Amino acid sequence: MVSISFEDNEFYLGHSAGSGLLRFSRSVGIDCHNWKKGGNPMSDDFSDFYDDNDWEDVPDPVWKEFDWQRYLNESDGEIERFIQLYSGTKPTFERLDSVARQMGWDSGDWSIEDSSFAAQDLPDIPESERRGSPDYDPFTVHQHPVFLATRGLYLMIRREWESLLNAGLAPADPKVSWMLGRSLHEGEVASIMATQAVELGDVELAVCHFKAMLGEINRSLSILPEPEGGRSRKVRSADRILRSALFDLREVALRVIYECRDEARRRPTDRE
Repeated sequence: MVSISFEDNEFYLGHSAGSGLLRFSRSVGIDCHNWKKGGNPMSDDFSDFYDDNDWEDVPDPVWKEFDWQRYLNESDGEIERFIQLYSGTKPTFERLDSVARQMGWDSGDWSIEDSSFAAQDLPDIPESERRGSPDYDPFTVHQHPVFLATRGLYLMIRREWESLLNAGLAPADPKVSWMLGRSLHEGEVASIMATQAVELGDVELAVCHFKAMLGEINRSLSILPEPEGGRSRKVRSADRILRSALFDLREVALRVIYECRDEARRRPTDRE
């Protein structure tokens, strides 16, 4: 039974006093009685918190919901384009570089020095004017080559596995699918966090996330069952696609780790 209890200057929302799921400070000013009556404490009481803070340095938003949705749709389109080009490129050790060239990325696009934060080579134009420009590039990971490539490869893997499941050709043990799905999810989250760290210039944090990604890739490869003899051509083809994509994900992670560590070595330390 969910209960609300008070202890000292805090109250707890959960199953028992002092061990609730959520803990709030009374100083926040939540009106529990108003909450019980169907009020909205988040809008009624937390508004004072925002009013008391200084937001003068935050630029006015130029993009509305429509603009952001269009931007996300463009990112999704680039991911699908990457998948199409990757699928149509012969599997070789230069496959990633070949697809990158077809995507219009040069070698600098894979480098961490080209990240939004690290580059610091923006033209001498006021922020307000840049934000209002049609060519304004938001400070997000959605158009970063590493994000597009890793997102596209993970999406390919999920689609290929789902096609085996729908055709009844995946392993019968549901535990295999669950463990593989969980490992793929954790690896993709790590790759997104790593790319975000690269964009912010936190290269050593990026290395940690990419190492976690590598661990999940190795786990996925260990979970992925070897196709048994006599299995259909579709199973053998899917297995090649899955393993190729996982190995290329590992290649992306290793490349960026090398770049990040090289950048970390070249940066001055506090002792210098």
